[in-house]
Amino acid sequence: MLARAVVSCMLAGTAVAFAQEPAPAPAPGSATAGAGQNLKSEAKTGVPANMVGAAPVKLESGGLYDEGSYTDILDWIKQTKFHGNLRAYFFAREDTGSKSPLGENSFSLGGYAGFLTAPVYGLQAAFTLGAANSIGVNPKPAMPQQLANYGNYHGDMSLPSGSFWVAKEAYMKYTNRYFMVRGPDQVLDTPWIMPSDSRMTPSSWRAVYGELYPFKDHDNAELKKLSLVGLRIFDFQGRSDTTYLANNLYMPGHMQGQAGLAALNNQSTPGALAFGAKYGTSKDALSAQVWWHQFYNFSQLLWLDGSYLWKTGTGFDPLIGAQFANQEPDGSNMLALAKSSGGAAAATQAYGVIAGVDTQWIRFTAAWNDIVAKQGTFQNGNLVSPYSWGYATDPLYTTMMINGIIEKNTSGQAWKIAGTSFFMDKQIKVILSYASFYLAGNANGAAGNGWASTSYVNGSSNETDADVTYFFPKDSALDGLSIRNRIGVAQGNQSRGHDWYERFQIQYQF
Repeated sequence: MLARAVVSCMLAGTAVAFAQEPAPAPAPGSATAGAGQNLKSEAKTGVPANMVGAAPVKLESGGLYDEGSYTDILDWIKQTKFHGNLRAYFFAREDTGSKSPLGENSFSLGGYAGFLTAPVYGLQAAFTLGAANSIGVNPKPAMPQQLANYGNYHGDMSLPSGSFWVAKEAYMKYTNRYFMVRGPDQVLDTPWIMPSDSRMTPSSWRAVYGELYPFKDHDNAELKKLSLVGLRIFDFQGRSDTTYLANNLYMPGHMQGQAGLAALNNQSTPGALAFGAKYGTSKDALSAQVWWHQFYNFSQLLWLDGSYLWKTGTGFDPLIGAQFANQEPDGSNMLALAKSSGGAAAATQAYGVIAGVDTQWIRFTAAWNDIVAKQGTFQNGNLVSPYSWGYATDPLYTTMMINGIIEKNTSGQAWKIAGTSFFMDKQIKVILSYASFYLAGNANGAAGNGWASTSYVNGSSNETDADVTYFFPKDSALDGLSIRNRIGVAQGNQSRGHDWYERFQIQYQF
């Protein structure tokens, strides 16, 4: 019934809504590898590197626009890019076996509007404002504490409650032939600092971000594919937050339905620093990237990710990929305060491999990840991911819709199979995936032998996801409108039986 109401609201044009919920992040072979899912097919439904998503500025000779590029101020305004999105989102979850189940059947209606000005001497300005509202259809709280904590209760705490207004982008951008820099308020899209746009709004950051193209004029075509990236984060705004704060997802206070680590309440962090080098794009057979991150007072992370798609010309293109992470503690090591999560410091390595085949009918992949278990470290050696923990949007190949190894709060291994197929001239996209997790910890869910406790049966669990999207024809009056439904079932959690999620979404991008 609620799903039908969502459709009626959207088609009646009564909504304002936020940026597209992306399909699971692209796997190797795409511009930003992630979650090992569905490789090149995902780019069409994901949030771009920034929300305005404007095409790269076509620079004139010498690398700069001059004021003579515009006949007058009206011509300049005509070349300014305006954008918007309408989204109606129905979210349901059920945790069977729980004595205090989470809220279910939550709904949100909202949208965004913004602009990116045309450049003057390479300088542009961007602003994006979003809004959302539950329109009074959500159920009463299942637990009084939820109402006390969040005031205007909205059923599931990962959706914005009541009226929700938020500025997600407000930045200046300078571009010339050899580099680009922008800041401060923006959406970032790197392997470990990602939009996580799986509810009404993406995460955003108060930061300075830049790209360098050192071989733009080189005769070697392969060298031209190399770019360098640097960023400095100062503050963070989660996917359901309305303000920027000097913290991350391990700290309580974010309105996304997860508690954070209680020991870090009222703590703050200076943010993060990252540098990367990227080679190739989703259109290239070979793509690779290497990153170094400093999450201040949490961890330092080295990340390597690469893939190769062998374009045989036969209609059957094999693909392979690999990823590696090395993590060390940083600064004052705030994680040492989190005794209930194993305390100690972040220190581990992680490995991953993926293989598959791309055909005209289906793209099939099989992937494996291992986060090396280490006694006496934070969460048995689990990777620390300050901007995705609880969101399940990290770049590991085996991360699923509901969770990945990182959300299990312990180290371990996982394997995953996934298939993506298109029908009706690519108007329908279907993604099916299954993952199984083998987790470090005591099999009975109690601490022992140096491991922190885990609530998963025999240290293992599994998840099955189905994702179906219908895109209206591009030559119709409804071009830009899509209907998407995602269903996930995670099993193996002793305390809650199994988790069942449904995410039904109608959106119009313009």
